[in-house]
Amino acid sequence: MLSFLNKEKTNEELNKLKRITTFFSIVRLVFALAVIVFLVCLFSLQEYIIYGSLSILAFVLFLVIVFLSNPFYKREELLKNKIKCYLRHLQRREKNYSHFADTGIEFMDKEDYKLADLDVFGSKSLYQYLSEAKTPMGRNLLANQLKKPKDLGNQFKELVYYLKDKEECLDLEASLAVFKKGSNLLKTDEFISLVSTKVPFKMKYLIPLLSFIGMIIYLVFVFTLKINPYYIFLFLAINLISSMVLVNDKLLSKDSSSYYYLSDLYYDLTKTIDDTKLDNKYYKELREKIVLDRENLKKIRSIYALLNARRNIIINIILNLLCGFNSILILILKLRIKDGIKINESLEAISILEVALSFKNIGFDNEYATVGEESDDINGVDMYHPLVKNCIPNSIEFEGGIILTGSNMSGKTTFMRTLAICLLLHNAGSIIPAAKFFTPTLSLYTSLRANDMLSEGVSTFYAEIKRMKLINERIKNEKCLILVDEIFKGTNAMERIDASKRVIEKFNLNQQFFIISTHDFELCDTKDIINYHFEECYLDDKITFDYKIKEGPGKKGNAIYLLKLSGIIE
Repeated sequence: MLSFLNKEKTNEELNKLKRITTFFSIVRLVFALAVIVFLVCLFSLQEYIIYGSLSILAFVLFLVIVFLSNPFYKREELLKNKIKCYLRHLQRREKNYSHFADTGIEFMDKEDYKLADLDVFGSKSLYQYLSEAKTPMGRNLLANQLKKPKDLGNQFKELVYYLKDKEECLDLEASLAVFKKGSNLLKTDEFISLVSTKVPFKMKYLIPLLSFIGMIIYLVFVFTLKINPYYIFLFLAINLISSMVLVNDKLLSKDSSSYYYLSDLYYDLTKTIDDTKLDNKYYKELREKIVLDRENLKKIRSIYALLNARRNIIINIILNLLCGFNSILILILKLRIKDGIKINESLEAISILEVALSFKNIGFDNEYATVGEESDDINGVDMYHPLVKNCIPNSIEFEGGIILTGSNMSGKTTFMRTLAICLLLHNAGSIIPAAKFFTPTLSLYTSLRANDMLSEGVSTFYAEIKRMKLINERIKNEKCLILVDEIFKGTNAMERIDASKRVIEKFNLNQQFFIISTHDFELCDTKDIINYHFEECYLDDKITFDYKIKEGPGKKGNAIYLLKLSGIIE
């Protein structure tokens, strides 16, 4: 767990910046009021030269102050976000993260049972706990790594492990925090596609331009030859109608204000990444890709700024009336975009960095974490569940199948979820909540919450059958870790035991890794399995649990004792 050494220093810098920005705010207000006062004097006293000059001077100074002060305001916002990031990490450490806004619920897939079994998405989920991803691509990549991961390589895992000890990550997180809920839902593909292809300029787009040029020439004649000025209205009408009707490129119909906002956020983020120097080879490679495209992002931002200028209906009509703005805009875009602007690599690099920042939280906000290693068997040392406060670590080493027995509430399900989370994070490329973790390459399948399908009109037993059918199909072609909680609990004891033994036999036949928890001690004698158990102890008529896994089958239950303790039976 990282100790925050620079928090006080950040607070001091923020307080200093607040004083500076307060001063700039006062100065800006003074010059703004001066412009208004001088304009009032200009028209009331009719001293055009003096007050006209003073108005212009005050306005210019106002713009200069705005330009000079903007970097201070942006730095102040970044530091405010950084303080919020410190708070979020402290809340993670207390497992108080359920109010974090991004739950990733839209990524839930009901057909992938492990996502619900392990609380991967939704309220109080793994995604909600981990996520530092804020860009559209970053959120999608993080979700996909948790659902259907692709191998991001050893360099990525090394970067995640490196970042878990670096407080400088908070600068990157603070810059990402500017991405609000609306911006992370924008479509990146559309954002890129609008500027990645050549802009066509059709012959009909020349009509507003020719009308505008004709109007300028006509105005010259009006002032030089004193000819009739009223035909100017004809040119204005042609400007407006031809520009609004004939110029209909798809670029002009897009939500440019949102994409301008997105390009502005990306541009500021690249500056923070450029300023954040970290001594990791893969980070340097990502940073170089991102920084190389800063000029392209700047160009894209200017393009969307131009498009955004026509979003105001009144301004759009005025500009098209005066100069056929739509046609001029398309011409400018054609010259600016030329053969298209490519920024795919830099946006992908940013998304990879977001996922690394998310995964690093396993070690950043917990006592320890490790990088998983390949092995022939599963060997987890001191594994803990990152979402469980004061989770008791457990270790396990096995190859093949385990029957897990034990009392109610003793920790069986939490243990299986802990192992599943470790494997899921390993497959995703994350560091792992364990002291050491070794595993073969395994797919993960679970049946831990089959009864949760009751709300859909599906019985517990049929829900279990659906899950077992899926697992049965996959074990023929995949090496898997299969976790089943209280196998076939939705049917009677005699059929449950017989069906369970047949399933275990099939898992063993396909040489799969599996853990099956049960209250049926008859399964402990099944061929080719290992027995483990959890247990309770009693002291002064009170039941206590140590939540530690132990070798061998369980020898007792606590249901009758709990019923007596509750006064239900005597």
